[in-house]
Parts: sequence; C-alpha cells; structure tokens
Amino acid sequence: MNQTFETLLKEKMNEYGYDALFIKERNDFHPEYSLFHHILTVIDNVSEYNNINLSIAALYHDLGKVFTYKTHKNSYGHELTSTWLLMEDYNRLKTIKGFDYDIVHWIVLNHLKAGKIIDNIKSKDDYKLLTNKNWKTLERFAHADNMLNTYKNISMFENKKVFVSVENDYFVGNCDFIGYNVHLKHNQITLDRQPIRLNNFNLVCSFYDLKSF
Repeated sequence: MNQTFETLLKEKMNEYGYDALFIKERNDFHPEYSLFHHILTVIDNVSEYNNINLSIAALYHDLGKVFTYKTHKNSYGHELTSTWLLMEDYNRLKTIKGFDYDIVHWIVLNHLKAGKIIDNIKSKDDYKLLTNKNWKTLERFAHADNMLNTYKNISMFENKKVFVSVENDYFVGNCDFIGYNVHLKHNQITLDRQPIRLNNFNLVCSFYDLKSF
C-alpha cells in the first residue's frame, strides 16, 4: 500500500514528537520553542517547492537529535543518526510517489555543511557540495532550515500563526509584524497587535496544530 507524506508525518511525530517537544537548543541556532516546532517549521518552509524529497528531508534531518540528546545532551553527530533513521524506514519511504532515497540521504547528511556555506563560513571541501548536480536542491533546503541567524530572514513569520515564549510567559497568536522598530530602536514582534520585544525569546511559526498529534 502506498504511503503519503501526511501519514508518514503523523507516524513519525507520534513516535518521536513527545521527546522532540522537550528539546530546546541555543536561540542563535534554533530560536523555535522546541525541536518539535523546528521540524514542523522547516516542513512548512519547504512546502512552497512542492518537492516530496525536500519535505521528507525536512522531517528526518533533525530527528537524530532525539537520540543524541538522550545520550550526550547535545546535537553532535545528529546528521549521522538522522540518516540511520532514514535508512531504517527505507521500505515504507519507497512507496511514496517521487521519493528518491539518494537525494534525501544526501540532503540529510550534508544539511549542516550547506548551512555553513549559505552563512559564508567557508571550508576547503565546499566544492564537493557546490559541484554536485543536486546542490540547488540542498541550497533550498539550507535556506529553509536557516531560521533566525539574522533578522533578514525574520519576515517569513509575518501573517502566520506564531508561538512565542518570553521569560515565563507563553503566547500563541497571529503575527502581524516582525522586524526592527525604527522609532523604539529594537527588534519586535506584534502578536495580535500587541508588541513584544525580541530580546530573550523563543519563536516558532507553523501551520500545524499541536492538538493534531
């Protein structure tokens, strides 16, 4: 029986979503509320390309962190664990129309290196990725995975449902504006028309409802 991405997403979130919900990383790398939210946000970001391989890569690329955080309390080596999870699921994945194992495996394995390339952190081995026939696909993924390393990328959250955590307060609402307030001279989000300063915050945008999992 053929599997769809939607059923796969629900299966994997039922399997790993609870653990992922309690993994929070450094704000300068992942400002989202949790790993769970990050994965859903990247899935949302790549959806504009209508590319099943990007969607599957988005689902698997950081799932390995569920295991690395249990063992080492950090994300080191998670891309290898994520590709292992991908290999484990090969038989179910191959029934999804358009799935290309080699492309997805390559994206998941190299998404960290690609992220450094788009952030202009150079390495002598960059040419191996840049000259690959699938580099453009990986580059798209890297941009979708690059959340808020700079405020230039922050406009993606406008007019979407946003989860914001400020100190001990937790808010959910529609994001009307996010960016730099030239009058008050600080970065801010306007959540349901109420301004919140972006100093010490966690933020995630997603079309997915937590109650559905």
